[in-house]
Amino acid sequence: TTPATTSPATTTPVGATDCPEVLAAEFRQTAPGVFTVSATVRSVDIEGVSFADAWEVRDLTGTVLGTRILAHPHANEQPFTRSLSDVTIPLEVAEVAVDARDSVRGYCGIALVVEVPHS
Repeated sequence: TTPATTSPATTTPVGATDCPEVLAAEFRQTAPGVFTVSATVRSVDIEGVSFADAWEVRDLTGTVLGTRILAHPHANEQPFTRSLSDVTIPLEVAEVAVDARDSVRGYCGIALVVEVPHS
């Protein structure tokens, strides 16, 4: 299956501009309703202070479908892309939010809402 690269359907500002934000997401379907999701994150990472420590995929009701933990700052790699395998997204879910978390402030940036490329 060809990966589907998504751009924002909508974005919802929920915090300050120095909070991590997801710039793009790619969904590669590996089985019906199962995806490898790659997220490109921009963050102001300051080692020893704060950094983007995770990103998650959730449905629009807030149910978390998958979380990618980021174990260290990416100060010298901006923006950066990381993947998460085996994310189950029910067929009835047409859009999801992909959101990045700051190690100090939590989810405070801009969530990316994207269409799920179910095939």
